[in-house]
Amino acid sequence: MFFDKPAGHHTNIDWRFQAHRCTNQQITRNTMAPAYKESAFYPIFLSELREMFWVEEKISSVLRRFQDAVKSPDFARILRQGRTHAFEHTNRVRGLFESLEEPAEGAKSAAIERWAQDMEQVVADQAANENTADLTIMIAAQKAGRYKIACYENLITLSQILAAESVEKVLEGNIIDDAGTDLLLRELSERYIHKEAVLRKGSLPSLAE
Repeated sequence: MFFDKPAGHHTNIDWRFQAHRCTNQQITRNTMAPAYKESAFYPIFLSELREMFWVEEKISSVLRRFQDAVKSPDFARILRQGRTHAFEHTNRVRGLFESLEEPAEGAKSAAIERWAQDMEQVVADQAANENTADLTIMIAAQKAGRYKIACYENLITLSQILAAESVEKVLEGNIIDDAGTDLLLRELSERYIHKEAVLRKGSLPSLAE
């Protein structure tokens, strides 16, 4: 799903990436020549890629819990889209491992593991905080999405250092998806806050209304 750059929206994502989005079918074997693997930056790249492989799978499982817990249909739809993207991203990253002739192994991210644990508690407490639950989950989803964007930006930088253009294009496709989801979540949270300001009530309204 492509997203045009909205007026007044500032992001450090280079939107020229949209012209280069690609799929696993475009990944060729031996994307990186042996010389790249000898670079001091290659182990750093591989470590970051393994972390993203784990992160995509972890976030996908948490988003499924979110999707079942939220009340807003619009929010549920965005979460469903996020899960679809995470599944596609996992497959793309797996394809990169294959092209590099490296085992597709994930590396746990301590930050996302803590985030996931916190979110389990948020979902568990939803019944007691039903007026604010959707907004709390919305904020959490944005945090995870921006974490992914930052990690993919680092991976793209490393790919550029290694002159691995095909790898870079695959990573650009993932970051475009996450930037688009972040924009949708931001717009939805702004609607939520605006509705609260209009109603001027003591509790946050339900997005499902």
